[in-house]
Amino acid sequence: TLVNQDDFNSAIVHIKGMLDAAKRYMKDAVSRQSQRLILEYNVDMAKKQAVELKDELKLKKKLLSQSDRNDTLYKIMIVIIIVAGTLAATFFFREKKNSRRMKKAAMTDALTSLPNRRAILDEAEKCAKSCSDLKPWVIAVLDIDHFKKINDTYGHDIGDEVLIHFTSIIKGAVRASDIVARTGGEEFLVL
Repeated sequence: TLVNQDDFNSAIVHIKGMLDAAKRYMKDAVSRQSQRLILEYNVDMAKKQAVELKDELKLKKKLLSQSDRNDTLYKIMIVIIIVAGTLAATFFFREKKNSRRMKKAAMTDALTSLPNRRAILDEAEKCAKSCSDLKPWVIAVLDIDHFKKINDTYGHDIGDEVLIHFTSIIKGAVRASDIVARTGGEEFLVL
């Protein structure tokens, strides 16, 4: 059937609005979760550093009493600076690695390794912004009918295998430039 251009444009505007709202919501949720995880990590690291520094300080005090105070104090200061620099560098690189890992986890479906809803919404927004000349693009929503019956009859492990197999079928059927995402339960989206 033919679709009225105004209906199509209205649908695009409506989808863009929905994508913007969903992205804002997901971005805020990820931001709050990331901030909480970073704070917890920083507190744990500070506690560990405090214990290490306390132990190190006890050792340094014994050394001070056994040798020349000025010489030992100078050496302790150098060691503390090196340790603090090493700890700071270690903390920085761990934080950077954790940040990348958290971002990937937040954008990937754990079962199928496909992009998740957040990732596909980001891609759809990028596509919508880059389609300034109204170059055609397609959004396909796929849903496995009666999937609940599979889970109820054969169990969730078999249901997971069905989802993984269905994922491989979809990926084999689309072009390399197409993006396939799992947006929920048995729902998939191809962009």
